[in-house]
Amino acid sequence: MTLKKENKIIIGITSSFEKSFIPIVINRFKKQYQVSFDVKVVTLQDCIKQLKEGTIDVGFGSVNDFRYVSNLNYYNILSSHVCVVTSLNHRLSQNKLVSINDIKDEPIVVLSKKVGNHFYEDFMNAFELDGIHPNIVKEVDNQNDFILAIQLEEGIGFSAFEVISENDNVKAIPLENSHHHADYAVGYYRNNPKELVPLFVNEVNNYYKDYKQNL
Repeated sequence: MTLKKENKIIIGITSSFEKSFIPIVINRFKKQYQVSFDVKVVTLQDCIKQLKEGTIDVGFGSVNDFRYVSNLNYYNILSSHVCVVTSLNHRLSQNKLVSINDIKDEPIVVLSKKVGNHFYEDFMNAFELDGIHPNIVKEVDNQNDFILAIQLEEGIGFSAFEVISENDNVKAIPLENSHHHADYAVGYYRNNPKELVPLFVNEVNNYYKDYKQNL
């Protein structure tokens, strides 16, 4: 049987973080409702643009950018501690913790404004709050280039733990005493006509409420 168009939910994901739980939430939701899903990978800026245009129904991204979008309903689903990402051979790679003073003179690779304007601004502001002037040697436009630059020892990086995997062949070390943080969000545009969209977003939010309680 062909499902009605309004029973198809199109989701935009922006990082590997979502891949770890999206199948779980989708399958749980499909047991409750007759619905199909399309999931596609987009940049954060494209995610916001496509939410406004209605080409995707649900978007995942950063609270830093979602909070500035009018008519967007969103939940902060997870606040993550930031880690320092190094090559496997870096002098800090064996550390169990890293402080902001440990890396104040290190060359740093960062994600550019193309990832998200406010994400970038908040990231740079965290350095100022930490009292250091970052030695940024390279800006990249996506996570793959970010990881590759670190593997090639062009610099270290800052990232949420959730988007770094063992397959990346880098070392993620907890960063202490810093203003850097990563807040993940899920959202949908208020004028979206599909009745199941807010229900699905609520399902995602509830999943992470349970997740945080079990940490």
